[in-house]
Amino acid sequence: MQPVSNLQFGGQASLQDPHTGPVTVQLHGTVSGATQPGLDPTQVAQAAISEAFSRVVQPALQAGTLAMPTLQHSMAALIPQIIQAIDPGRMQVQSLDLTVQVPQSATQPAAAAIAAAPSPMESAAQNFSDNVKDQYDPRGSDVEVRTNIGGINVGVGTGGINTDEIASQLKEKAKWKLIGCGIALVLFLILAVIVLIVGWRIYAKTADAMSGQPTKTAQKVVAWDGTKPLTCVSKNMKVVGTTATLASGTAIRATGNCKLTLMNVNVSAPTALSVSGASLVIIEGGSLTGSKVAISALGKKAKVQIRGAKITGKVNKIGGAVVEGM
Repeated sequence: MQPVSNLQFGGQASLQDPHTGPVTVQLHGTVSGATQPGLDPTQVAQAAISEAFSRVVQPALQAGTLAMPTLQHSMAALIPQIIQAIDPGRMQVQSLDLTVQVPQSATQPAAAAIAAAPSPMESAAQNFSDNVKDQYDPRGSDVEVRTNIGGINVGVGTGGINTDEIASQLKEKAKWKLIGCGIALVLFLILAVIVLIVGWRIYAKTADAMSGQPTKTAQKVVAWDGTKPLTCVSKNMKVVGTTATLASGTAIRATGNCKLTLMNVNVSAPTALSVSGASLVIIEGGSLTGSKVAISALGKKAKVQIRGAKITGKVNKIGGAVVEGM
């Protein structure tokens, strides 16, 4: 097998959404591992990862355990399954960063049309009238018949159905049904308020992740000695004054909804910094030196802000990622 490290790739996968039909999603990311020798590693990675992505995601869409609007937010849980689904004869994966772009047309399916139907009161009145007409035809008869249909007393004679009596009884029933509906409405409103309160508390805790913005919790200063790679996944971290020199791989990796501040940090590695997902990395002073890539930013929500830092090496911006301050 041919080794690859932090190989950048892009591709697409065709899916069948039960709600909107055929959908083509865009895939971007980096992968480390090994591919078939003698073939273009990028092409092998694109094909193997796209096929594995479809094998994992399509059954979940059909089963209703996954939906297009939440596909990107589910990637953290799906990536281990995608790695397992990759054909080991084509590619062996050690690590995978994957960003998915879903077309807007697939995340906003039209609401199903609601068929028109008569009101319950209209249906009841029509049923009463039809039942009486079917059972009793007053033509040619001097006999008046009274019966009870669905709780309504109906009189039928030579003059036909006593509609005034039926109307009076229906009004009385409607009044009590209206009272019952009012009580049900009050109970529903009380339940709705409880649901809103609980939902708001849940939303307040998950708003950052659902909106695709970096977490807004208090930033925590973490100790990093620079001897091993630093990874930030959906956290709010700050590193101060570290000098790190790594001979292989990626020194600093930010993914998910990470917010990471590097203050007076000096890093030298094959890939100094990798940013993906909806992460924000702020570099204040210090330096980043990458023998292959200094900064690799993937996805339209990934952002890097450089404030007085020295950047040596390539800066890759893929899929609409933003790098400011160069």
